[in-house]
Amino acid sequence: MLARKGFHLRWLTALIALSVILAALTPLEPAGAAIPVLDGPWPPERPGDDRLDGFVPAAPAPAFVYAGTHIPADTTAGNCATGTPYGVYVTAGGLTPASSYVVKVYHYTSANSNNRGCMWNWQTNAWVVIDNTYTGLPTITGVADWASWVFVKAVSADAGAVVNLRFRLREGSTNYTAANRTPTALNLATGGGWIAGHTYDTGGSLLSGGPVIRLHPVS
Repeated sequence: MLARKGFHLRWLTALIALSVILAALTPLEPAGAAIPVLDGPWPPERPGDDRLDGFVPAAPAPAFVYAGTHIPADTTAGNCATGTPYGVYVTAGGLTPASSYVVKVYHYTSANSNNRGCMWNWQTNAWVVIDNTYTGLPTITGVADWASWVFVKAVSADAGAVVNLRFRLREGSTNYTAANRTPTALNLATGGGWIAGHTYDTGGSLLSGGPVIRLHPVS
């Protein structure tokens, strides 16, 4: 019994000695020294940005999601009151919310690199004649990710050709461009047509925003 008590006392003495040694090795803060406090996220955020310093953000990444393999091409160059519109669905990720980006969707060919066609500006409710500038086009801002349908028209001069369909964002003087699509532009008088119309609910009322369906005669 005495031997067991002696064993326990030796262990207790060793633990007390170890605690004293560890306390002696721990550095003390100088008197009056302020204890640093981390206030806010670390690394700190950039003003107007929700990404962190110390990380290189990915560049904006525009992309086509839905784009047809054949498009109507019956618009008179420079006259957006003519011709047949069609839609493409596009997305863009990696945007900086504090920045502003011009949206541009247009056509060109290998034989003629000039930007052309028409594009609908949903912010002004007007068609914009596409040229090599960015005048009159819609902008997006305040978002990190964006997706939308964009409506465009192709010029009749491109009918019968394979055209380059391009989606581009412009931030200041920097362009971010999606991989091109290469649809065939159709002459609708001889090479194609479409159907469109209105959709109705089960009670016979016209659905607001429903697709338009009409048979276009083809000779």
